[in-house]
Amino acid sequence: MTAAHIGERARWQVEDGRGALARLKKFKELLALWRRRSYERQVLAGLSDPLLRDIGITRCDAMNEASKPFWRA
Repeated sequence: MTAAHIGERARWQVEDGRGALARLKKFKELLALWRRRSYERQVLAGLSDPLLRDIGITRCDAMNEASKPFWRA
């Protein structure tokens, strides 16, 4: 193996490492988004009718939103 091959291989490994860190960060952000959605939908389902009226939605709207899976926007 020549020095050029070793250099190319080392550069590829560094770039791959940075890509892996970026992917890990994106994955952590996605998990945080899913967790926040799940929490907000639970809270929405528990709001009283007067509070729902205050924010401009019906009980039916709230239940439709709350019944969505966490991964769906």
